[in-house]
Amino acid sequence: MNLTEVGSVLREQGAETWGPDHWWLHRHHTLSRTVQTWHNRDSGLHL
Repeated sequence: MNLTEVGSVLREQGAETWGPDHWWLHRHHTLSRTVQTWHNRDSGLHL
């Protein structure tokens, strides 16, 4: 799953029910976790 797909899923799940601020915070938090996971995997670390 790439970032575009992740964004689409999050939009479907939250954008219509949450306000813009909540949506942005949720997206930022989720993508930050995703990037961190990728970084750890690339570094040979697994959470």
